Amino acid sequence: MALNIGFFADVVALNSDAHKDLKIASGVNYAFSTTTHAIPAVVVEIPLLAQEYPVVMAKDADDSYVLLAALGFAENSNAYVSDNGDWLAEYVPAHIRRYPFISLPVTEDPDKSVLCIDKRAKHFEGDEGQALFEPSGEATEVTKTALRMNEEYELSMAETRRFIADIAKKDILQEFTENSEFGNITFFRIDVEKLNAVDAETIAKWKEDNYLTVLNWLIQSQRNWREVELRLRFKANNSTEVVQEGNS
Repeated sequence: MALNIGFFADVVALNSDAHKDLKIASGVNYAFSTTTHAIPAVVVEIPLLAQEYPVVMAKDADDSYVLLAALGFAENSNAYVSDNGDWLAEYVPAHIRRYPFISLPVTEDPDKSVLCIDKRAKHFEGDEGQALFEPSGEATEVTKTALRMNEEYELSMAETRRFIADIAKKDILQEFTENSEFGNITFFRIDVEKLNAVDAETIAKWKEDNYLTVLNWLIQSQRNWREVELRLRFKANNSTEVVQEGNS
């Protein structure tokens, strides 16, 4: 299962000189995520994600585990966004909500990060919208809000990495392939038998750290694969009906 954050197409550091005249439009929809089948997730949002999405682990390019919310069974397939860009679930994942902003490490100092934008985002097309900077060069409230959100997200991501590192040590992850008419997706999920066999001392620590609750949410979220399939089938049927109406 590959990590797909491809909707960030052309990321540049936000700069008050280079982007002094840039404005962000309101009301831009989620069509940018149409071809995204999996996105990064953070521990703090798992109780909300697990009610509507399968939440899984995958290996990144460095062979490290990452936490993901699955949106489809294959690349170029997002079950949770409509053809006109409406989000079809009650909870919109944080990684989706923060677009077109993203916080990335500074090359010279990886411990520091800088607020960036996807300069190809439709949010920045046209001359209408809210300015990102005041004439004085000071960040406007919309930019400050984006910065706060991304700082909070990065803190949550650091907590997520600690969570992943802890559970990976105990070898409770199981590789699994979910098959559907819309594709076959391979990922890692919690092996319930191995979780039940974890030593009492670790379980006590996981309870204290709230990790055990998170693990239970991850297990429960696997029921949502059926939901993904139903959503994709509904979208496919609607698309077929539209084509047939157009040809009639």
